[in-house]
Amino acid sequence: LREQRLFRRNLAKWTSDAKEAEQNVKSQFRKYKRLVASEEEAEDALSSYNSALTTAIRRFPRLKEVHFDNEPGKCQHMFSQRFGARFEKVEFPIPFDRDTGSTVWQIRELLVAIANAKSILEKLVVHSMAPSFFQFLTVRATNKTHQAVSSLKHLSLSFRLNEGHEHVDDGSCFAILDRGGLKNMLEASPLLEHLEVRFDHYPEGGVTALTNVLGDAAWPKLRCLRISQLSTTEEELMACLIRQQSLTEVSIAWMT
Repeated sequence: LREQRLFRRNLAKWTSDAKEAEQNVKSQFRKYKRLVASEEEAEDALSSYNSALTTAIRRFPRLKEVHFDNEPGKCQHMFSQRFGARFEKVEFPIPFDRDTGSTVWQIRELLVAIANAKSILEKLVVHSMAPSFFQFLTVRATNKTHQAVSSLKHLSLSFRLNEGHEHVDDGSCFAILDRGGLKNMLEASPLLEHLEVRFDHYPEGGVTALTNVLGDAAWPKLRCLRISQLSTTEEELMACLIRQQSLTEVSIAWMT
């Protein structure tokens, strides 16, 4: 009987401590979710207004070249100082991840603003572009995006997997490209002379099919083509290259 009482007393103490720890974790996590939600609401509020950006771009009537650089290795401060200060009150680490998801609307707003400002852009370089960019485009935003890239001579797109997909081997996170959003965007740039499409942080080829990227398009002035990590057949690849009558430089890597 004594051993039973000792066992029950220890069990009750252990269970009580566990419940207290669990409640503390849940309380901290509720605070964490509220903080994240408040910051996302602030970003969403900004994302619906690009009038200031359009006004700013109109101040540069001879704007020809735009770079969008979201390389996570250069800067981890993807949230405001205000957001960082809030996280001092909770025990969870601030989520300085490398996810490109938060920049999807930023790239969209930038291209829409360029279209609204009627800028004649000749060069666009986008680093760390999320595949989901093409998933959330409305018809209006798609038309504006195509308008923004219609005058391009140089286009370089570097896609990056979202944080949760960096070790996915089957490429399923790029399935959105199968719908043709990227292909349609490239076809809306008939003046291209330099085209580069690559996929960072992916182990090897087979991200998506060549036809989902280049389709059956022909760019009469295309001199330089750089592609990587795509799947295709010999016939499709040769037909694609032959259609580009002005090619003088070709770079092909990690193809399957």
